[in-house]
Amino acid sequence: MARARGNPRIFEGRGLLPILALGLLLALLLFWLAQGPRYLVAQALSAGVGQRVRLAANPGFFLDQGDLGIVLRGLVIGPSPDPLLRVPRLQMELSLAELLRGHLRLRRVSADAPRIRGPWPGSGAGASLPPLPRELLLRGATLQWTQAGRTLHLRHLDLRWQQGRLDARGRWSMPGAAGDLTLEGRLPTSAGPQVGELQLAIGSSRGNDRLHLRLRGLQRDGANLALARLEGEGHWRRRDFFLNMDGLAWQAQSARFSCVRAQVQTSGAALGLRDFRFDLRPSQSFETRLQMHIAKPQAIAQEFGIHTPHFAAAARTALDPLQLEGELSGRWPADWSMSAVEGRLGKTHFRGRLQLRLHPLRLDLALSIPSLDLDPYLPRSSPRTTPSPLPVLPTQWPVQGRVTIGRLHWQGYTARGVVMEIRP
Repeated sequence: MARARGNPRIFEGRGLLPILALGLLLALLLFWLAQGPRYLVAQALSAGVGQRVRLAANPGFFLDQGDLGIVLRGLVIGPSPDPLLRVPRLQMELSLAELLRGHLRLRRVSADAPRIRGPWPGSGAGASLPPLPRELLLRGATLQWTQAGRTLHLRHLDLRWQQGRLDARGRWSMPGAAGDLTLEGRLPTSAGPQVGELQLAIGSSRGNDRLHLRLRGLQRDGANLALARLEGEGHWRRRDFFLNMDGLAWQAQSARFSCVRAQVQTSGAALGLRDFRFDLRPSQSFETRLQMHIAKPQAIAQEFGIHTPHFAAAARTALDPLQLEGELSGRWPADWSMSAVEGRLGKTHFRGRLQLRLHPLRLDLALSIPSLDLDPYLPRSSPRTTPSPLPVLPTQWPVQGRVTIGRLHWQGYTARGVVMEIRP
């Protein structure tokens, strides 16, 4: 009887499966050894952030209680040699179950010694912020932020964000100043009815300067932020001051910061702003309604390096106070202009237009004074002596412009329709 013979094609097909599996494993091994995963992850991140991304090695993967962990080493974002972000080690953990359902939800992100440079190109123009992880941990971070030609450095920054709670501590420095900072509070994790609060304390190693801010009623709508009230107090230039701001808002699409009302008070001075709007795009324009009251304007001016004419001691109080109100606009920080000005210096009222430039310092003015009595500003003279001379302007006085005086009185003399041209 003939023996049954098996189908050789079936055995050949079964023999190909191990060969194919072995070939696939070999291809994956070669792909791994050729740094293929590093290249793919770098390309994916580059497309997401719009910047060149580099990795020092292939990403590492691990599983921990249903979470997928990814470790990136030597992450660099941005152009050489001064990238926007450099992280020696970045670890991310996300829910594997949600990932299999097509949802990317970061549970935990930690970074060792990240170095960040800002602002990033196009920052502030996005329509929404990415979902925040449940926990964010930065150890020994360094931040360099340049705005309006000045650079702020944050060093030795340790930050922990967990379930809406925020705690950060570090050192700050700017040209000529440095100190410590502490930030703590809770933030809304998503858009909606959640309300957050923050407290920021900044101390300076120079003198006794300090600042303490309290932010209340913080809400988030995508990338937009709204703050009901900001309260602050501090010490600067040997003066205590108090700060109150209401109705603050940040609009990400237009990169604009706005405030309904703000007021700064210190001993002998007060500054108020209404409908303040500040554009953080490269033009850095701003506009607001300004109200200012300074009890001793000469003392304040000297603190900022602005020298005023020398008046007799008995006549200096005639310059007090200075009151000013008008529409303020310009480009931060060097070019300010003020229109529809209404003001008072001592008992003298004036109106017109002011323009201030900081680099170099120069004040252009076009003012109209209905009536000016010079006697309160000059030392008293007896009837037998000649009238007191007018004060001499400093040789390097950074003021120029035109002043029109309707009626000018000077120790028995009266003139009308006086026009003064002030030239540097």
